[in-house]
Amino acid sequence: MRWLKVAALLIVLSQAVIGDIDIIGNVHPGDNQDSSYTPQDPLTNDTESTYNYFLDNPIRFYLSQDTQINGIKLQGSGLESDSNLVIYIDGQEVATGDDGRYDVALNENLSSGYHTIAFRGSCYNRWGSEVSCDSRWVRDIDDFTVSSIRLLSDQNTTAYAFSQYVHLGDNSDSDDNYDINDDSYSYYPDESDGVSKTYSIDITQELVGFELYIPRVRAISKDNINTVEVYDSNNILIQRYYLNHPDQTKFDFNERYEGNCSGVSKVVVTSGDYTSTNKDDFSYDGLIFIPFYGGLNPITPSCTLEEGLKLSTYDISDYSQEYPYNHSDYDQLESDYAIESKQFGWGYVDNIDTTGSDNNPYYDG
Repeated sequence: MRWLKVAALLIVLSQAVIGDIDIIGNVHPGDNQDSSYTPQDPLTNDTESTYNYFLDNPIRFYLSQDTQINGIKLQGSGLESDSNLVIYIDGQEVATGDDGRYDVALNENLSSGYHTIAFRGSCYNRWGSEVSCDSRWVRDIDDFTVSSIRLLSDQNTTAYAFSQYVHLGDNSDSDDNYDINDDSYSYYPDESDGVSKTYSIDITQELVGFELYIPRVRAISKDNINTVEVYDSNNILIQRYYLNHPDQTKFDFNERYEGNCSGVSKVVVTSGDYTSTNKDDFSYDGLIFIPFYGGLNPITPSCTLEEGLKLSTYDISDYSQEYPYNHSDYDQLESDYAIESKQFGWGYVDNIDTTGSDNNPYYDG
């Protein structure tokens, strides 16, 4: 019995100062390289003129409460005077802006939790005339750069969201721009952003924990090489995580830390040092840090526990990994194995003994 959920926790989050939600980081939609932009590589494959790579792999953000979004304001440059921003939230087109404008009005009610946002400009044919971005006559899409996204609202969020798509390491990729669908070495941008990236958090209040979410980590070639480190307000290491994965395909890194800490100053993501090859290079698409200011309180059960705790055990003997690497892997493990056909048995217990090599009280095997 390697994994057991014995309690649920309710996270009580304090609320930050009221007003607007910022997502920080450089993004380059378009189809042309431009050395004046950061990054210079656009968010599309180098052989295509489409925003679909960005729309299919959008920016993630987190809301700590139900929120009314009244508009979007991008801090950007490069948008053509006749180009119209189109905003997508959670995969749905929600608003279109006026010609050449970086601010777009909208009226969206979003629930607390994780969400996505993406945006595009206009598309053009070979003569420079605007056409539908779904048209087969598209030969160019508007390139522009964005350094921050502001969601206009009367509410705020406790979370910190960073939108820049990152390549860490000491090697360069081939000139293929956002090659997210490659099975190996799908680095973006092509040039490395360095061997580490530091995200400033600067929380000085006491915390009872935090959650980290890094979408679409990929090109992990070696375990126990690349790290994510969280430091308290005194720059003392709280926790180090390794970005491990059985292959180079993309996955979401999601970890929760439960324990008191004296604030958080920064999160540092680092490419390790593994020989002179590119096996220590990797990419990911942004980062979210969610601080927990309140207490971690057990949820009052809606059922009686007079008979004890109901414990079920399952056969995971053919599970190929040694253990789940992250929350997504654990959810997949639970979905595949916590099913009736693999159940050893169940029973009510008032004492759980996890000592010894076999701690399954219901299976004699």
